[in-house]
Amino acid sequence: MLTLTYERTARVLLASFSGIFSSDDLYDLDLASADIVLMEGPVRSILDFTAVQTVAVPATLLIQRGRQPQIFSGQRSVLVAPRDEINDLARSYANLQRDFGNIEPLVVQSFDEALRAFRLKTPKFQPLLPGLRSIG
Repeated sequence: MLTLTYERTARVLLASFSGIFSSDDLYDLDLASADIVLMEGPVRSILDFTAVQTVAVPATLLIQRGRQPQIFSGQRSVLVAPRDEINDLARSYANLQRDFGNIEPLVVQSFDEALRAFRLKTPKFQPLLPGLRSIG
Protein backbone atom coordinates (compact mmCIF):
# COMPACT_ATOMS: atom_id res chain seq x y z
CA MET A 1 0.00 0.00 0.00
CA LEU A 2 1.11 3.55 -0.77
CA THR A 3 0.55 6.61 1.42
CA LEU A 4 1.55 10.05 0.16
CA THR A 5 2.21 13.16 2.22
CA TYR A 6 3.94 16.44 1.40
CA GLU A 7 6.10 18.89 3.31
CA ARG A 8 5.25 22.12 1.48
CA THR A 9 7.83 24.44 3.07
CA ALA A 10 10.75 22.14 2.26
CA ARG A 11 9.11 20.86 -0.96
CA VAL A 12 9.53 17.18 -0.08
CA LEU A 13 7.15 14.41 -1.11
CA LEU A 14 7.01 11.43 1.26
CA ALA A 15 5.87 8.16 -0.32
CA SER A 16 5.47 5.51 2.40
CA PHE A 17 4.98 1.92 1.31
CA SER A 18 3.63 -0.81 3.59
CA GLY A 19 2.66 -4.47 3.46
CA ILE A 20 3.10 -5.80 -0.06
CA PHE A 21 5.06 -3.51 -2.38
CA SER A 22 3.46 -4.11 -5.79
CA SER A 23 3.57 -2.85 -9.37
CA ASP A 24 0.29 -1.04 -8.64
CA ASP A 25 2.09 0.99 -5.96
CA LEU A 26 4.60 2.15 -8.57
CA TYR A 27 1.81 3.02 -11.00
CA ASP A 28 -0.02 5.01 -8.31
CA LEU A 29 3.21 6.82 -7.41
CA ASP A 30 3.77 7.74 -11.06
CA LEU A 31 0.26 9.21 -11.38
CA ALA A 32 0.56 11.21 -8.18
CA SER A 33 4.06 12.39 -9.09
CA ALA A 34 2.84 13.69 -12.45
CA ASP A 35 0.07 15.60 -10.67
CA ILE A 36 2.53 17.04 -8.15
CA VAL A 37 4.83 18.24 -10.93
CA LEU A 38 1.85 20.06 -12.47
CA MET A 39 0.87 21.62 -9.12
CA GLU A 40 4.26 22.28 -7.51
CA GLY A 41 6.94 21.69 -10.11
CA PRO A 42 9.74 19.20 -9.44
CA VAL A 43 10.15 18.38 -5.74
CA ARG A 44 12.55 16.33 -3.66
CA SER A 45 11.29 12.96 -2.45
CA ILE A 46 11.63 10.34 0.24
CA LEU A 47 10.49 6.81 -0.62
CA ASP A 48 10.12 4.94 2.65
CA PHE A 49 10.10 1.13 2.46
CA THR A 50 10.40 0.59 6.23
CA ALA A 51 6.96 -1.04 6.59
CA VAL A 52 7.22 -3.26 3.48
CA GLN A 53 6.92 -6.95 4.33
CA THR A 54 7.01 -8.42 0.82
CA VAL A 55 8.25 -7.21 -2.56
CA ALA A 56 5.94 -8.27 -5.39
CA VAL A 57 7.44 -6.14 -8.17
CA PRO A 58 9.19 -8.07 -10.95
CA ALA A 59 12.92 -7.37 -11.14
CA THR A 60 12.52 -6.58 -14.84
CA LEU A 61 10.14 -3.72 -13.99
CA LEU A 62 12.58 -2.27 -11.45
CA ILE A 63 15.38 -2.45 -14.02
CA GLN A 64 13.18 -0.78 -16.64
CA ARG A 65 12.22 2.00 -14.20
CA GLY A 66 15.84 2.53 -13.21
CA ARG A 67 16.67 3.33 -16.83
CA GLN A 68 13.95 5.98 -17.18
CA PRO A 69 14.33 9.73 -16.69
CA GLN A 70 13.43 11.11 -13.28
CA ILE A 71 9.86 12.38 -12.91
CA PHE A 72 11.16 15.08 -10.56
CA SER A 73 13.89 16.17 -12.94
CA GLY A 74 17.06 17.42 -11.29
CA GLN A 75 15.82 16.76 -7.75
CA ARG A 76 17.37 14.57 -5.09
CA SER A 77 15.53 11.53 -3.74
CA VAL A 78 16.22 9.37 -0.70
CA LEU A 79 15.22 5.71 -0.46
CA VAL A 80 14.70 4.37 3.07
CA ALA A 81 15.42 0.65 2.90
CA PRO A 82 16.28 -0.95 6.25
CA ARG A 83 15.85 -4.63 5.29
CA ASP A 84 18.61 -6.36 3.30
CA GLU A 85 16.37 -7.53 0.43
CA ILE A 86 14.88 -4.09 -0.09
CA ASN A 87 18.21 -2.34 0.47
CA ASP A 88 19.80 -4.45 -2.29
CA LEU A 89 16.96 -3.56 -4.70
CA ALA A 90 17.19 0.13 -3.75
CA ARG A 91 20.94 0.21 -4.33
CA SER A 92 20.54 -1.50 -7.71
CA TYR A 93 17.87 1.03 -8.69
CA ALA A 94 20.08 3.92 -7.51
CA ASN A 95 23.00 2.62 -9.59
CA LEU A 96 20.79 2.32 -12.69
CA GLN A 97 19.55 5.88 -12.20
CA ARG A 98 23.14 7.14 -11.92
CA ASP A 99 24.26 5.13 -14.96
CA PHE A 100 21.34 6.54 -16.97
CA GLY A 101 22.52 10.08 -16.17
CA ASN A 102 20.02 10.96 -13.43
CA ILE A 103 20.84 12.17 -9.95
CA GLU A 104 21.63 9.01 -7.99
CA PRO A 105 19.14 8.46 -5.16
CA LEU A 106 20.66 8.22 -1.70
CA VAL A 107 19.91 4.88 -0.01
CA VAL A 108 19.67 4.97 3.79
CA GLN A 109 18.71 2.58 6.60
CA SER A 110 16.31 4.80 8.57
CA PHE A 111 13.74 7.53 8.19
CA ASP A 112 15.80 9.77 10.49
CA GLU A 113 18.73 9.49 8.07
CA ALA A 114 16.43 10.57 5.23
CA LEU A 115 15.32 13.62 7.22
CA ARG A 116 18.94 14.51 7.96
CA ALA A 117 19.82 14.19 4.26
CA PHE A 118 17.35 17.00 3.53
CA ARG A 119 18.21 18.88 6.75
CA LEU A 120 14.63 18.53 7.99
CA LYS A 121 14.46 18.96 11.77
CA THR A 122 10.72 19.20 12.42
CA PRO A 123 8.95 18.46 9.13
CA LYS A 124 5.19 18.83 8.88
CA PHE A 125 4.14 16.27 6.30
CA GLN A 126 0.49 16.76 5.37
CA PRO A 127 -1.83 14.52 3.34
CA LEU A 128 -2.00 15.46 -0.30
CA LEU A 129 -5.08 17.01 -1.79
CA PRO A 130 -7.82 14.46 -2.52
CA GLY A 131 -7.93 15.45 -6.20
CA LEU A 132 -4.78 13.54 -7.06
CA ARG A 133 -5.41 10.64 -9.41
CA SER A 134 -3.65 8.11 -7.18
CA ILE A 135 -5.81 8.90 -4.16
CA GLY A 136 -9.45 7.99 -4.29
